[in-house]
Amino acid sequence: MNNDHDLVKIAAFFQPMDAYLLKTRLEAAGITCFVFDDLTVSANNYLSNAVGGVKVYVSEKDAAEALEIINVEPEEESVCLNCGSKNLRFRRTPIWVHLGSLIVFRLPFLLKGTWECEDCGDRW
Repeated sequence: MNNDHDLVKIAAFFQPMDAYLLKTRLEAAGITCFVFDDLTVSANNYLSNAVGGVKVYVSEKDAAEALEIINVEPEEESVCLNCGSKNLRFRRTPIWVHLGSLIVFRLPFLLKGTWECEDCGDRW
C-alpha cells in the first residue's frame, strides 16, 4: 500500500552528526524527517557500514523537495563576529606547536588554526 505517509530514504551518512546537520536543513525548510540507526552507530562506530550508515528518511510526498535541498550547497560566507567584515584571513598553527606537544606530552595537539579579521584584528 502506497500513501503519503510512506517513508523514503534520501541519504545515508557514516557519522550521525552529518545526518543531523541534514535533518536541521530539512526541518528549517518545513520538511519532517527521521534519522535511523544513529544510536547504533554512536554506540558502535565500526558498525556504520554494516547497518548501511545513518539514514535520513522523509515522507514520499516530500522526497523531491528534500532531494532538491540536498543538492543545493549552503552558502558559507564567513564574517567577523566583532565588526561584520568579510575581509578575513586564516592563520595555521605553526608546525613547531604540533611537534612540541608531541615531544613534551607524547601526544599531538591537533590545533587547526585561527581566523583573523584584517580590518579590526579580532581573532577566533
